[in-house]
Amino acid sequence: MGRIVAWIVVVAVLVGGSAPAAEKALKMEDFLRAMVDLRNLPRLTDGVTCKQWSSYDRASKTPDDMAGWTANGDAGQFLRNTPEEGAVLGEMNGPGCITCIWSANPAGQLQIYLDGETKPTIDIPLADIFDKDRAPYPFGPPLSYQHSGADSYVPIPYAKSCKIVVRNPGTLYYHIDYLTFPKDTQVETFSWALSSAARQELTTVKAIMDEPEMNLQTLHPAGAKDVNVSKKIQAGSSATLFEASTPGTISAIRLKVTSTEANVLRKCLIRMYWDGSLKPSVECPLGDFFGTGFAENPYRSLPMGMTKDFYYCFFAMPYNQARIEILNQGTESCKIEGTFTNTPSSTAQPESMGRFFAKWRRENGSATYDYPFLVTEGHGKYIGTALAIDNPRRQWWGEGDEKVWVDGESFPSWYGTGSEDYFADAWGFRPHVRPYEGCTRLEGPDWANKDCVYRWHIADAIPFARSYRMTIENYAALDTKDVDYASVAYWYQDMPVRDFFKPTPVADRIPRPFVNEGIVEGESLKILEVVGGTTETQELGGFHGGAQLFFSAAKAGDSVTLELPIENAGKYHVYAYFCKAPDYATFDMFLDGKQIGTRYDAYADAVTPSERIDLGVQDLKKGSHKLKFVIAGQNAKSKGFFLGFDALQLTRE
Repeated sequence: MGRIVAWIVVVAVLVGGSAPAAEKALKMEDFLRAMVDLRNLPRLTDGVTCKQWSSYDRASKTPDDMAGWTANGDAGQFLRNTPEEGAVLGEMNGPGCITCIWSANPAGQLQIYLDGETKPTIDIPLADIFDKDRAPYPFGPPLSYQHSGADSYVPIPYAKSCKIVVRNPGTLYYHIDYLTFPKDTQVETFSWALSSAARQELTTVKAIMDEPEMNLQTLHPAGAKDVNVSKKIQAGSSATLFEASTPGTISAIRLKVTSTEANVLRKCLIRMYWDGSLKPSVECPLGDFFGTGFAENPYRSLPMGMTKDFYYCFFAMPYNQARIEILNQGTESCKIEGTFTNTPSSTAQPESMGRFFAKWRRENGSATYDYPFLVTEGHGKYIGTALAIDNPRRQWWGEGDEKVWVDGESFPSWYGTGSEDYFADAWGFRPHVRPYEGCTRLEGPDWANKDCVYRWHIADAIPFARSYRMTIENYAALDTKDVDYASVAYWYQDMPVRDFFKPTPVADRIPRPFVNEGIVEGESLKILEVVGGTTETQELGGFHGGAQLFFSAAKAGDSVTLELPIENAGKYHVYAYFCKAPDYATFDMFLDGKQIGTRYDAYADAVTPSERIDLGVQDLKKGSHKLKFVIAGQNAKSKGFFLGFDALQLTRE
């Protein structure tokens, strides 16, 4: 059998199509190829599951007990932990594959026992598999890495069983995502000695992850044709961009909108109709559909992104009939230009090929604790989430756990440990872009204002046979109910579909205005003098601009002086934003030699950026002023003399 035909049979098993058991064992190269295979992603599953082990708080048992359901001790929780065995993170029976390992604080010795062996196949410090310098082949970038969250997408297949142990883990945060195949599926178990075919596949996968456009040449079949489009769409009108009355598959969409209207990417809807359905399978604001809400925001992930020239989507979209339109619900005309890469077919799509769905929803001031990304009935698989948050709170919004219920499960088979953890970061967000996950927008101090994040499920798409429900916790719903959640769910499903989405009027799609005006970044200020310590710019999620000025002092009396430029003289209400942490000090603040505010204690049991402090009204002349921080001492619990200065906010009185 030729390689291409063999690969299609293999993929039918990897993604659970209706094909019989594979005529050859699934090998490492097959699992590697599935990491970037968007062409076969629509194939619906039959007997394949994708589940998660995690360190979620085991007090969470039922939403009928909200005290337990909202429990947040999401670390150091294991299946069991004994001196003899170590901490068991997960156990799986049947042929399967680990698709993702994540941790916020990787520690201890990772031991993975495959197929009932008494000696672990993988026996390595957990932190090493994420470290760009120490990771052994095939681990290492771009398949495994650490920015703050530590992520590994290196597939670890097994034929019969798998047990994951960490010795001396401490209070470990972790997620393990894994596939389980029908019992008669043949799987070749992971080995450090990769075959030449697997090495070649790994080289190709790395190249595609580094350069997503390579997927167009690598995966698109012969006969693919580009359909160019250029449309001027009047306000209140729609235009059909692509239409086909016979079967085919769209493998790439590239579009660009030109308009002078504010919020045009929320006012223009993209709609896709498959197989004569009167209800759109895709209905999203244009910007949110391409993975980032609010406004244009360049980024490049594996299936989706925005460049200076166009927005792109590489998710495969099979159809028997198709119509794609843009509805301009703004007050001015806009121009849409782009290309659809389409492969016509002489035969109808097989029943095993699902249709592509993407739906947007918003709760502006959400009062829902388990905010739903998707609730649907039918046969399909979940492939991704894009989330745009607007947070007016002066505290962290993202402590929520994702939860997934498949086919009517009484308890979710995915139960995460935090919003940023689901999106593969940790300890908050910081700007980053990866093939499967990223944070493309991070605004405002105090974790406030607009954040945009995404997570794609490619090798770990979540199959469902009858129903699917996915939520993420929203702790603001327990008190202020003021965080704006707007999300896109992406999935494949058979037709017709029963989902819970309702159209959103254009007036309810407009983003909130940005509220933190007058922000001066701490790390942007000129350093005039440093006494007894050192300074550096420290990137960390939750800060305005994603960074703070970090002052590492040695003792009381050490200081740092900054230049504060004022363009327009006047009275300003001054607020400062500081990080709090276990090794942070107490300090005093001076403006032009005069103390402002009161002595500030920056100690906290955990890192909590960024707290807002009222420094009162100051009469500031035009020109340069001196802002000085002097270390006063330590909280009794503090372990250091550090200071983290995020930003000032100057509001004219």
